[in-house]
Amino acid sequence: MRNAPLIPAEVSFLRLLAEFLRVECLVGGGKPSEALRVFQKASHLLAANSRLRPQIRAKVTCARLLDAFGRKQSAERLFDEVVDQDIEHEFYKDAYLDLRYLHGLHMKAGESEKAARICRRALSDPALAAIAHARPQALWPQFHEAAALHPIARIS
Repeated sequence: MRNAPLIPAEVSFLRLLAEFLRVECLVGGGKPSEALRVFQKASHLLAANSRLRPQIRAKVTCARLLDAFGRKQSAERLFDEVVDQDIEHEFYKDAYLDLRYLHGLHMKAGESEKAARICRRALSDPALAAIAHARPQALWPQFHEAAALHPIARIS
């Protein structure tokens, strides 16, 4: 691991976060095969960690890897599962961010109805509505309108 000299071995949680960040950067940089190798090498750090949030965030990373490898349906199912877990465990900020990421994936793929479905979920979920701050909550109708009125052509 590249970060090993900078992060003490006994701080495995920080090493785990650093490796997840590397994976995210590699996925975003269009290098899913390298990202998968880094994720697999860091899996022992995840297995050794009992915290719930990193376990859920690992599923997000898996969903992003699945999407990067073209496994869209599997990625969507995993994202839906993650959002359900985020809400169940009151990780509402994570739920909003995961929904926003999923919305963006659908918009990028030209799937405006799926993007609109994500907006409706964000607006109608009672748990999210109960804790929603006005500013983030106000964005979802705008995202919904964009999905309905201005679908983005699929980028090949």
